[in-house]
Amino acid sequence: MSIVGFDPTLVRNTIMKLQSAYKELMNALASDMQVNFVDAMSNYWACNQAQSFFQSAFKPAADELLSNSYRIFESIVNYMNNSAISWAQQTNSQWSSISFGGELKRISVDSIRENINGVRGADQVNALNTVARLQVISNNATTALENAKAAVQNCGFVGRGQEEQLVAALNTLKNSVITASNTLTDATKKAISDTIVAYGNLATK
Repeated sequence: MSIVGFDPTLVRNTIMKLQSAYKELMNALASDMQVNFVDAMSNYWACNQAQSFFQSAFKPAADELLSNSYRIFESIVNYMNNSAISWAQQTNSQWSSISFGGELKRISVDSIRENINGVRGADQVNALNTVARLQVISNNATTALENAKAAVQNCGFVGRGQEEQLVAALNTLKNSVITASNTLTDATKKAISDTIVAYGNLATK
């Protein structure tokens, strides 16, 4: 006969670890993405194509990742609270719910300009070096999600496959981060290349 039940202390610790993992994830997908990629790129790529790419392609994809991250983490925390309440009722235990403290983030592309001091084009070397930062951001994001997975794999619920369901949701998000990073890297490189063909290299002007 298999054992089912829950450990309130473990559940509480897991929720706190999830909150920390979400902050790590936002440091990568929001803060680093904003400062180290978007704002940094504004110094090396400026033209109508740059503005159009960031508005029409980059921002929607980045914001979707941020929305999905918020939704999945919030739903996991809510699920754990609801499950703990249910277990507590069945076992005459006590459980005080812990609300999800994460913030829904968005990326701003307002820093991307139509020209830099009247010049349009792309500084190919620096722009592509900036694109390479997407891989670092993706790696940091996946590390945060691995930390979240490690937390829920011993989340305090025993039986009923609850931990496996939570891990599956985080794996889905991790795959989305990796896919989006690869897609955005390729798309950004192509758009920069197209700009250089149309306008030339900023570094040569």
